[in-house]
Amino acid sequence: MKDWRFAERLAHGLTIFTFFMLCWVCHRALQLRVHCLNSKFIAAVKMDGRRLDNCLFESRLNLDPLFYPINLEQNRILRSLESIDSLSSILPSKMPTLIVEVAAEDPLAFELKRGGKVVLGKKWLTDTIQLRRALIMAVVHDSPGWLVHNRFQLEVVADFLLLSIFREDLWPSSSGQLFLSEHLKFPTVAADFATYCRSPLVSLAHLYDCRRDPPDSKDLEVKIWGARSLLALALRKVYLRLSLREKLAVAQKLHTGIRLPLISVPVTDQAKSMAVWFRKTLEEHLFSLGMIATNSGRLAFRQVLKDLQVETPLSWELTVDLTSTPAWREIVEQLRTRSRFVQAERVLIFTPEGQLALPSGLPVAWSPGDVRSQKHVLVACEWPGPSSGINVKARHLYAAHSCGKLTNAFW
Repeated sequence: MKDWRFAERLAHGLTIFTFFMLCWVCHRALQLRVHCLNSKFIAAVKMDGRRLDNCLFESRLNLDPLFYPINLEQNRILRSLESIDSLSSILPSKMPTLIVEVAAEDPLAFELKRGGKVVLGKKWLTDTIQLRRALIMAVVHDSPGWLVHNRFQLEVVADFLLLSIFREDLWPSSSGQLFLSEHLKFPTVAADFATYCRSPLVSLAHLYDCRRDPPDSKDLEVKIWGARSLLALALRKVYLRLSLREKLAVAQKLHTGIRLPLISVPVTDQAKSMAVWFRKTLEEHLFSLGMIATNSGRLAFRQVLKDLQVETPLSWELTVDLTSTPAWREIVEQLRTRSRFVQAERVLIFTPEGQLALPSGLPVAWSPGDVRSQKHVLVACEWPGPSSGINVKARHLYAAHSCGKLTNAFW
C-alpha cells in the first residue's frame, strides 16, 4: 500500500514538474527576444568582450540570457544594427554572414575586413544615417555578386540606397536641416577635399584624413570626394523618373549584383573639368545599373543634368566679397537671416575662411573665374589692389567701404 502511495506522489510530482517545464518552454518560445540580433544581414555582434549571435543561430532554450543579461546600452546597439533589414529584398541576403565588431576604444573606427567583418566605433552607432551608410557598405563589400573598385563607389551606392529606399533626404547640418534634393546642386559641390571635410555631408570614415595637413584620401585623388553625394542624388533622381517596370529591373540588378565601372579623376579642380567628369561618371554608373538603356532613361539623364545645373560657368544670383573687411562674420549672419526669407535666390559669399553658399550653408571652393553672377558686391575696409581683388563676371557691380557692421544693404 505504501509503494502505491509513493508511486502516486511521484507521478503527481512529475506531472507538476512537466507542466511547469511545458509552460516555461512555451514562454521562451513566445517571448520577445532582446538578447540576440534579428537581422537578415548580420550574423553576430562583438562588443564589450561578448559575442551576441543572430536569433536564427541561437536556441530558444539557451539559459545564458538568464545568467548574463545585456544592459540597456547593448540592447540599443543591437536594435540600431537592425535598421537596414528593409534592404533584404534589394541587396543579396541568403543567410546572415556579416560580423560587426564594436570598437569601444576608438569611437571613429571604420574598417572593412575580409570574410564579412566590419569594425565600427561607437560614434557611428549614435548617428542613424552614418550607421546605415556603414552597414550598406559592409554588405555590398561582402557580396560576391558586386564588383566595387574603391571606397568612393561603396559610399555612392550607400548614399543612393539611403536616398532612394530610406528616403533620407533631410540631413543634419550646423545651420539646421538640409534638404539634399533642394539645396545640393553642382555649384554647391565641395570642389576640394579640405572643403568636403567642412561639409555636413562628410563621412565619418574620412575624419582621420580630414585632420591631416594637407588632408589626404585612401582610395582616389581627393578632388572627387565632394561630388559623392551629388552623384548619388543624380542616380536617385534618374531612378525616380523611370517607369515601374524599369524600377523593378533596376531592383533585380541590385539583388543579383552589379559590376561598377572604373572611375577616372578630373584633370583639374576647375568647374569645366569637373562638369565633364561628372557627366561621364554619371552616365557610366547609370549604364551599369541599367537606368539609361531606354529612351526614358536617356531623357531622364538629360533632365537631371539640367536640374542639378551641371554647366559652366556657375550661375549665381548674388556674389559677395567679404575678404577685405574685419566685420565679415556679422555680414554673413545678416545674409543668413536674409536667405531665410529669400530662399529662391542663391548667394555665394567669399570670406577669409573660404566660400559659403546660401541658403544651403554648404562650404564650396570654386575659382572666381568659374563663377558668373547677376550682382556682385564688394565690402571692404581697405580696398584691395587690382591683382588681389576677386574678379567675378557680373552684370551689376557694387562696392561699399565699411570697417564695422554694414548699415546700408546692397542686396
